[in-house]
Amino acid sequence: MGAARLGTMILLAISLALGLTGVAHADGVAGTSVRLVQSVGGHELTFTIHPVEGMPGPLQVDVLTHVGQPEADLDLTAHAVDGGGTPTSGKLHLTGQPGSRTAQLAVDRPGPWELRAQVGGEFAAIPFLVPPVVVQPWEWAAYTGFGTAGILLLASFLLVLKRPRWAAVTGATTAVALAVGITAALLSPSIQPPLGTQQQQQQQMQMQMAPAYGNLALSTEPAHPTAGEPFRLRLALFDGATGRPMDDLQVDHGALIHLALIGDDHRYLTHLHPARTGPGQYEVRTTLPVGGGFTAYAELARTGSGEQLLRQHFTVGGAASTVDTPIGLGERAADGLRFSLSSTPILAGAPATLTFRISDEHGPVHDLQPWLGMTGHLLLTSEDGALFEHVHERDSMATAVLTATLAQPDETVRSAGPAARFVLTFPAPGRYWLWLQVERDYQVRTVPYVVDVPAA
Repeated sequence: MGAARLGTMILLAISLALGLTGVAHADGVAGTSVRLVQSVGGHELTFTIHPVEGMPGPLQVDVLTHVGQPEADLDLTAHAVDGGGTPTSGKLHLTGQPGSRTAQLAVDRPGPWELRAQVGGEFAAIPFLVPPVVVQPWEWAAYTGFGTAGILLLASFLLVLKRPRWAAVTGATTAVALAVGITAALLSPSIQPPLGTQQQQQQQMQMQMAPAYGNLALSTEPAHPTAGEPFRLRLALFDGATGRPMDDLQVDHGALIHLALIGDDHRYLTHLHPARTGPGQYEVRTTLPVGGGFTAYAELARTGSGEQLLRQHFTVGGAASTVDTPIGLGERAADGLRFSLSSTPILAGAPATLTFRISDEHGPVHDLQPWLGMTGHLLLTSEDGALFEHVHERDSMATAVLTATLAQPDETVRSAGPAARFVLTFPAPGRYWLWLQVERDYQVRTVPYVVDVPAA
């Protein structure tokens, strides 16, 4: 009994000594990858920033390119936002061949960091967090128990030869250490973790105090863009209550901002992802093939406020489109694929399931890639432009919700199709314009539809 008591005291002393060291390590954005799309220098790039293992440690950045993008050099630099740490740089050569490429950088301290990705004179400043992860009490107990048991087991063998009396003490201590380690390991899932660091608690308070709605100021360079010529679209985001730059956006379905540009005549849509260039500042370079009035619909998610939709109107000089989309369901062709749309009864105010079946010259396709984490995206607007919705494919959305994880499949996975289903409710009778977007062979295909919705 005395030997066991002495062994327990030895174990506690060793545990206390180890606990006072306060060891912590970086684990990249809470142990998950940051994956988001940014439009930089005429390239639509998907960045994946992987968790950091150890401190200092390597920072792996995967960059995926799409079809139709020019050859260019991409300069990458990671630096701590507060100016501390050691900035590191790397370079990737983007060829005309779409696919994924990997760069290795490094981080040497926890805290907020920024990845600057530059192509020519244009860049994106992507924020990410390298948080310190404090080892949980059950982990300390398990590690200390097993580690102490290993040390004392070796000591027991040595003392058996020289001091048999002390061997009994170390043997009893070893048994206690093993018991502590095994018990902590078995009970770990049921042990409540601590409240977290002061920074985490502050973030939780911010989540409870939802910020006001945001405001959007939109400008173009040149001030009067022309159809067929590239121009820059700049978005300045401000907090509605304080007027300060709105820099609390969260990655929402693979992007910080989903920007849809839709012509007033509903004959053209483009779906872009502006690059963050500074706090509350975003920019994208694009070319619109037709002139006329356009509405910019900016979808974003703020910390503590959920999703928000901001909109601004601007004008592009040049001739308007003369292409009309047939009204109704049925078959359409786009970018080498055929799309067939069917639906459950469509009535205003009632949910309908729209099913798109996709095929090529060989038959139904089964190699669609997830774009922005989803098999498909359906963007729609009403005739007066007052309604805008962005709906995600039903099955892939359900999978993301059920798994309750940010670890969505990346664009290298080719396993979806041939059907893409969407559940939505048209709020009122009238005419609606829909655009389906899916990805195949690293190319996003867009096909338009027009639907007349009757009253229930």
